[in-house]
Amino acid sequence: MSKKALVIIVAAIVASAIAAHVAGRMHSNAAWLAFGVPSFLLSGWAFAGHLVTLDDDAPDGFSNVDGSRSFWRSSLIEVFAKGVLFVFVAVVEISGGS
Repeated sequence: MSKKALVIIVAAIVASAIAAHVAGRMHSNAAWLAFGVPSFLLSGWAFAGHLVTLDDDAPDGFSNVDGSRSFWRSSLIEVFAKGVLFVFVAVVEISGGS
């Protein structure tokens, strides 16, 4: 995936989480759910999916048959970033919930 597409996807998820927070503060439960659920599910799905298949990226794993340490490190950094995004979305949405 290109970096431009990745930035657009992350920005959309963050914007949706912030919109859910604002809607929750305005006591609009329907809007809070409409904005919050997609961003929560997408960020959680990305994190959980990567976490489940993380062992494939380990040296001599299914996706890393060459045993590259840099590939493994980049996968660990990516799963950490996805986890941070998921926690950010969860905290922002829950703090705005009504």
